[in-house]
This record gives sequence, C-alpha cells and structure tokens, in this order.
Amino acid sequence: NKYLLSHGGHAQAAGLSLEHNKFDDLYNHLLELAENTISEDALERKLKIEATADIADLNIEIAHEVMKFSPFGHANNKPIIALSNLILKDYKTVGKENTHLKFLVSDLKGNFLKCISFNGAERFLKIINSSSTLSFNGYDVAGELEIDSWNGSESLSFKVVDLRRSE
Repeated sequence: NKYLLSHGGHAQAAGLSLEHNKFDDLYNHLLELAENTISEDALERKLKIEATADIADLNIEIAHEVMKFSPFGHANNKPIIALSNLILKDYKTVGKENTHLKFLVSDLKGNFLKCISFNGAERFLKIINSSSTLSFNGYDVAGELEIDSWNGSESLSFKVVDLRRSE
C-alpha cells in the first residue's frame, strides 16, 4: 500500500505504521472506500435474537443452564432473548451519572421481571416518553438473562440491550 510502512494484526485487531505526513491521505482514502463500498443497509443496527420467551418461562434454573455455555465473548455471545407486549413499571435512572435505567416489566398475567439497561437510560427514556398517551403498555424488550447474587440468595434479572414499542 502506498500509504503504509507496515501492517498486521488478527481478526479482532489491526496494526499499522505510516509516516506522519501520510495520515491525512490515508484517512481520505479510507473515507472514499467506505462511501463506495458500505451500503446504508450494512450501517443499520441489527440485533440477533436467539429465542423468544414469555416471562413465565424464565427462572433461575434457565439462567443457570444458559451459564453452562460460558465463557461468553466475541466468538460465543450470550444468547439474546426477546420478550413481547409487556407493561413497563417503576422505571428510574441509576448510576453515578444516571446513565443506567432500572425498571420492571410484567405480562398481562401478572408475571414480572427485574430489568436493567446499562448506558441505555437516555435512549430508552426517549422511547418511553415518545407516546402522546404515555401508555406503559405494549413494549418489547431484548436482552440477556442475569443472576443477581446478594447475601447468599439469587434472583433473576434481565440485562436489556434494546427496547421498543410493540407493533
């Protein structure tokens, strides 16, 4: 390559060396390549859902079964589960800078689930507050089963990675 002195790396990292005065040329070349090769569809955020469930289907035992597939990481993502048409209750921002959102969801049968979204408070509050009726019915959430341990007891929690109004 006419811009690089050397390059290398692996699937999760890239290393390169270049002369300082070639940086702007390389930057502009990469921008041009991106504009010509990356489609709008490829830039759209996609979420891979492994399973759909009802709140009543989820429990500590299921969470322990999921944990048997750990360690989780890039090549072995924790399964994302989707829950649909839920009622959102008791939401509040938490964390030092109020960037996290804690809330409960329930189904029409009265089953409930504790949820938390790390660094999702601003985005999810926009969705929650976007309705003109401010109805807290009809939400879909997607996330990961978590086990909260406190003083020797365990409880189920759901780490939400996405939230939307039900269609």
